[in-house]
Amino acid sequence: MKRLELHFSGDDPVVGMSPRHLDFESFEPVLQAMQCTMVMPVRNRYFDAHVLSESSLFVYPTKIIIQTCGITLLLKSIPPLLCYGRHMGLTVCRCRHTRGSFIFLTAADPHGNSVEVAICTYCRSYQKVMV
Repeated sequence: MKRLELHFSGDDPVVGMSPRHLDFESFEPVLQAMQCTMVMPVRNRYFDAHVLSESSLFVYPTKIIIQTCGITLLLKSIPPLLCYGRHMGLTVCRCRHTRGSFIFLTAADPHGNSVEVAICTYCRSYQKVMV
């Protein structure tokens, strides 16, 4: 099981912008990058849950969580999600990646780096765009 969490800060999530304001069309490039599709979205007053092929996507007022037990390319979701956050006036205050173990190690990171190196690379390039 692999899990990616992006925690955002910025506007007040209750009244201002939050990741929950992203519509399905906004998630389409993220899903394409991860090479998966949305099967079923469910929404309640606390969070949005999306069943994906091989994965799950949870969108809260201040964070996005994606978890998978398949070969979904989690790290490829980071650049578009950071971009959407930036356009909404949100910044990533925390990024966390956890995993049990990789069955398909080469599929875990499309660049051939360790997961930690890839996340740092994405976050550094995001900070350069922000400056």
